[in-house]
Amino acid sequence: MRQGMRYWPFLLLTTLILAIGALVYGMASPPAKPVPVEEPVAESSALRFGERVRVSPAPDAVEVRLFVEGVPHRATPRVNQLMNDPDGILLTAEQRAILDQSVHRYRAKPSEMGKYSMPACYIPHHFFRYYDKRGQQIGELEVCYCCGDIRVKPYSYGPNSDGSEVWDFDYDAVKKMLKAMDVPTDIDCPGHARF
Repeated sequence: MRQGMRYWPFLLLTTLILAIGALVYGMASPPAKPVPVEEPVAESSALRFGERVRVSPAPDAVEVRLFVEGVPHRATPRVNQLMNDPDGILLTAEQRAILDQSVHRYRAKPSEMGKYSMPACYIPHHFFRYYDKRGQQIGELEVCYCCGDIRVKPYSYGPNSDGSEVWDFDYDAVKKMLKAMDVPTDIDCPGHARF
């Protein structure tokens, strides 16, 4: 009995540290807003190897807004300003055209599979949210420049069973656009962004 009781201070301290960590993390991270989807989007995995097809995340959207997220205590003043903007940045027609030309589904060739493997550290910082004429969010494009991956909602990742159909994104074109908007791409990974 006494043997088991000598560990209780360690267990209590560990539990307290985990609880404080969870509380701090929860306060630093705003809750993600779910994307309302009325019905699943049908995806095709009928692409041939090497075939690329442009995808518009939400073709019926009347506006796209950019939102930025990151770790507040590590962010620059400009990034903090962007993170605290509840309305995001409304993209112009020209910016929307660049973004719309940047998203593709691609059927990777077997020799390219390593290039398109899913990263273990996907933590996006750039969120392009698509809105309909009623102001309801109908889609979202998440971009992580740190690891070089994207997610397009309401679509899912890799619809075919062998995982060769992937999202392909023109990081350079969008990075150039973001730079002109004074929006950095190396949020929380300065000097280590993959693109």
